[in-house]
Amino acid sequence: MSFLSVVPEQIEFAAQDLASIRSALAESSAAAAAPTTGVLAAAEDEVSIAIASVFGGFGRQYQALSVQAAAFHEEFVNALSAGVRSYVATELANAESNLLHPVSAPAQGLLGQAPALAAGEDLFAQLGAAMQAAQPLLTQAGGEFMIAGQGALLALNQLQPAFVDLANATNAFVSAGAGAVTGLTALGTAATQLAQGVGYLGLAAGSAVSGVGALGGAVVMIFNPATIALAVPSALGGLGLLGTAGVELVAGINSLTKVVPNVVTGIAALQGAYTDFVAGVGYTQLAWQEAAPGLATLQIASNDFFEGVGYVQMAADAAGAVLRA
Repeated sequence: MSFLSVVPEQIEFAAQDLASIRSALAESSAAAAAPTTGVLAAAEDEVSIAIASVFGGFGRQYQALSVQAAAFHEEFVNALSAGVRSYVATELANAESNLLHPVSAPAQGLLGQAPALAAGEDLFAQLGAAMQAAQPLLTQAGGEFMIAGQGALLALNQLQPAFVDLANATNAFVSAGAGAVTGLTALGTAATQLAQGVGYLGLAAGSAVSGVGALGGAVVMIFNPATIALAVPSALGGLGLLGTAGVELVAGINSLTKVVPNVVTGIAALQGAYTDFVAGVGYTQLAWQEAAPGLATLQIASNDFFEGVGYVQMAADAAGAVLRA
């Protein structure tokens, strides 16, 4: 009796489905690794550094859990595929023996009791006895494999909500990373503009002081006949410095007016990143909660599968014992 028409196909389908899911989860986890484990602090103060450390810690914890799940996933898929190959090979050997038996019987009748064929007759008899000894164990193995395949398919259905939540968590972590980059960039721009604005105001103050000084000197020169000719150039120089001070003042004010919008944008982006990150952590925790029934079913399916592999080994041992007798 053969199970090739049902059991290996179901188990192979489950193995392929599990492998594709593992690959998709690995890609999602890899995409989320960089933005979630390397979160930069918004500033150099202790609070910002602590917040970035917490974000990075959650990201690293998620990556560690993903690695553990992927290792278990790969081990189970490899065992599933190896068992299918072992079972198929045993069943093929069984089918080959069943095909040879009806051919050997007429040949033995035609050739009679020739002494030269006695060894061949004994060999066929031993093969038949070996297959009879192995057949009940192979039947049990087929039943275990069928139960394992059905359990694996059931586990996949149970794990679907967890896979969806893991995908949502990955998207949330990626969004949080992008938001953090946007916020930190905006705050960095604000800091640069603040420095530029203050610098321009300092230059404007210096130019204004120099301009006023030049004008004051020009006034003094007017009342001194020896320096009256220098009064006009000094006054023009002072006016020019005051004009430069006005330009620098405007540039400083323009830079300072851009600081507040960038700070607001940066803070809003960081708040959004925090919200996304918290949502990602929530999705991750929910995924592990929802994955518990599926993982339990998968563990049972794994036990059933290895029991089937054990029966196949027992069948091989039983057949070998008969052949060695």
